[in-house]
Amino acid sequence: MYVLYIDILFIINWVMDTLIFYCVSLVLNKHIKHRYMIVSGALAALVYCMLLILPVLQKIPYAIYALVIPIPSLLILYKPLHYKTFLREYLLSMFVAAVFGGVLFNCWYTFNGVQSRVSTMSILMLMGIGVVICGCFYGSFYWVRRQFIFPSFEYKLIVQYQGKEIETKSLLDTGNLLYTPIKHEPVLVMEYEVVQPLLTMRQKELYEQFCKASDAQIEEAILNGRYKANQLIPFNSVGCRNGFLWGIEVDSILIKKYEREINVTSCVVGLSKEQLFSDGQYRALLHPEFILEEGKAS
Repeated sequence: MYVLYIDILFIINWVMDTLIFYCVSLVLNKHIKHRYMIVSGALAALVYCMLLILPVLQKIPYAIYALVIPIPSLLILYKPLHYKTFLREYLLSMFVAAVFGGVLFNCWYTFNGVQSRVSTMSILMLMGIGVVICGCFYGSFYWVRRQFIFPSFEYKLIVQYQGKEIETKSLLDTGNLLYTPIKHEPVLVMEYEVVQPLLTMRQKELYEQFCKASDAQIEEAILNGRYKANQLIPFNSVGCRNGFLWGIEVDSILIKKYEREINVTSCVVGLSKEQLFSDGQYRALLHPEFILEEGKAS
């Protein structure tokens, strides 16, 4: 007979729920900070433990209660704007949880039959199996994307600006609909850390000030004319608030894929302070207009 204390139950569910949310974020390609996943995992574990603590909740059928457990965490973690988006995230989280549960049950059953002192090792073994599942999920997911999906959308970029040059790998983003507000030019999104060697000290200082400024300060600067017309690029991404990217107009970019080369002059680059891909494989998002329409190519 096993005796499982509520604090141990909470820790087990906390670890497992955090790993599940991490795997869901991988599939959704959402770059969410780890501390938010940890907090969301703790919330889901707390909701589950409340079933055992509060007598009023024990009257609810477990099948119904289990369906409700991830809802608060999903709403806080992913902030869906539409019910269809939430339904997709909910079903995906339940599927990943089912995969975790199925593999854990089979491993638990197998090791429980072999190991005579499983009662002393069961907790660590359970969490260890969960970490291994998450690692396999991470490796398999990125292997499939790198081998079969990303190569079709992968391009090499050579950016020239102020007599300097950098080279990086980009991914064609068909959902990138960013344009400059005045001239309506397509915007290439790149990580600031990649573009930083091309910038002057003054440009770096201005960008750092922009990143630290509040929305009210940015709006005031726009009204006062301290920013050029195409310097700030408005964006709106699903599940995120509206904002601005700091843009610079580089001298040219050379887009290369196999034997094909496209040279684009006077291209606007939007600087992203955050990492675009968690593994750092690609440092830029290529606007589809550069590939589909070569009107600016020389």
